[in-house]
Amino acid sequence: EVEAVAKPSRALTLTGSLGYLDAKYLRFDDGRRVPPGTFSCNPTGAAVTCRPAFAPPISARLAGDYVVPIGSAQLTLGLEGRFIDKQFLSVDNRPGLTEPGYALGNAYVQLDLERNFYLRAAVKNFSDTRYRTDGQEFSSVANIQTVYYGDPRTWSITAGFRF
Repeated sequence: EVEAVAKPSRALTLTGSLGYLDAKYLRFDDGRRVPPGTFSCNPTGAAVTCRPAFAPPISARLAGDYVVPIGSAQLTLGLEGRFIDKQFLSVDNRPGLTEPGYALGNAYVQLDLERNFYLRAAVKNFSDTRYRTDGQEFSSVANIQTVYYGDPRTWSITAGFRF
């Protein structure tokens, strides 16, 4: 994993990170439908890749903040992009319980006023990307599979005071 911060000017700050993960099972004993001690990622017998769940090979983030002084106040504009690579959402790599990878964008504008008061407007997932965050399988109940999705585009307005 690598992280970096750059400040090319007094007003601009850039941050970024890149992660690489080569996760794998060394042993996976699944006693549901295979003999104990047998290496199997999927008790259904389907061909699978045998990778741990929630372990995307690549993850990346790039963000920037730009500060504009306005008298005794300041206006900050922020933009962030994130990328998460393909990952499995079940420990036994069930087909259908995967996230093929996604990119998200977030942005905000913040006005910092005198006496530590601030107002902030933000949007998360501004492209309204659909992405899976979790999955469950119920092999004992007709092999039902369920996936859960991340938040859609979300707007927020915040007023705060720092002390």
